[in-house]
Amino acid sequence: MRILVLTNRVPFPLTDGGALGMDVFLKGFPEAGCPTRLLAMNTTRHPVAAEKLPPVWPRLEKIRTVAVDNAIRPGPLLRNWISGKNPYHVERFWSAAFAAALVEELADFRPDVVHIESPFLASYLPLIRKHLPTAKTAFRMNNVEAEIWQRLAGEERNPLKRRYLASLSRRMAAYEKQVWPLFDVLLPVTAEDAAVAAQYVPENRLRVVPFCIDLAKYPSQPWPQKPAAYHLAAMDWRPNVEAAEWFIDKIWPLISGKSPRLEVFFAGRHMPAKLLEKASGSLHILGEIPDAAAFAADKNILIVPLKSGGGIRVKILEAMASGKLVVSTRVGMQGIPVTDGVHALLADTPEDFAAVLINAAENSGKSAAIAQAGAAFVRGKFDRKEIMEALVAWLR
Repeated sequence: MRILVLTNRVPFPLTDGGALGMDVFLKGFPEAGCPTRLLAMNTTRHPVAAEKLPPVWPRLEKIRTVAVDNAIRPGPLLRNWISGKNPYHVERFWSAAFAAALVEELADFRPDVVHIESPFLASYLPLIRKHLPTAKTAFRMNNVEAEIWQRLAGEERNPLKRRYLASLSRRMAAYEKQVWPLFDVLLPVTAEDAAVAAQYVPENRLRVVPFCIDLAKYPSQPWPQKPAAYHLAAMDWRPNVEAAEWFIDKIWPLISGKSPRLEVFFAGRHMPAKLLEKASGSLHILGEIPDAAAFAADKNILIVPLKSGGGIRVKILEAMASGKLVVSTRVGMQGIPVTDGVHALLADTPEDFAAVLINAAENSGKSAAIAQAGAAFVRGKFDRKEIMEALVAWLR
């Protein structure tokens, strides 16, 4: 079964959830015996020097990238808001060059399945139907986009921005309801997202495929004597910025000085200057770090203070598999059915989050036990080899 994977960015470096989510399939499909090619947009928002791309996916038959200008510009955004048919986020990903490359790959490779990694690439479905009507189209539903923008609108204080985000959420909801049925199959990350899609797509065309990891890459790490919490995320995604701001402005003041041994580290590319300026004492705020694994190695608590967003948090699974304790909001833990206090710790208010984190830092034995239970939980449910082999069998 030949598979062509379409992505709206080059999924590299493997330091954020989006890239890691795509990596699952770029490695999992070939491992399951499927000849696989990648056709990726090389966007102005996430540029990658394609000629310098290391051999991240040695088993792919071919990697092809196409330069696409998807920069956000005020003029086109405003015109789209007033009179556009599709959301601006969709229009930004239409490219004649990418369309031409897609037609060439369909003719040359003749895939049995075209696996699409973004709802913003649904615009290319008519080309696939026209040039290779026998190909099955699969949409990787990483989240319900409309829900992300709805949550962001609810948190936005600027009236004009709130109005725009609310409008974007409504338009994205209409767009998603329109395009979901156009795919042959949908592969939602979580059961919650599958339930939403099931209102518009027959259940026999839905299969929940949770984010999964190569467990061999995440051996359990020793529990350090001194507590250290960390947050590592790409800061060019609005929900991550919102999460960092919420923790630093609302939660950290409730922690500072009450757990002297605890240090907290924030890191990620495109870290806003306004956050970098807030580092002080035991709160360390860094920019992009060269090695994510090395950064996390000596830290034992992952904090996930997300207020919006969807899908499964990749770094939660990686941290849990490595024997780290995760302290998260329920939104952050979406799609990972942990039991609070058994596999991880959950908190949704600044007061609760601060109390839970202080308690975790001061009770090392209990925290280590929860972390060990979390590791066993992940190893029993999120193994990439088993999940991808089952998916390939279902797609046939």
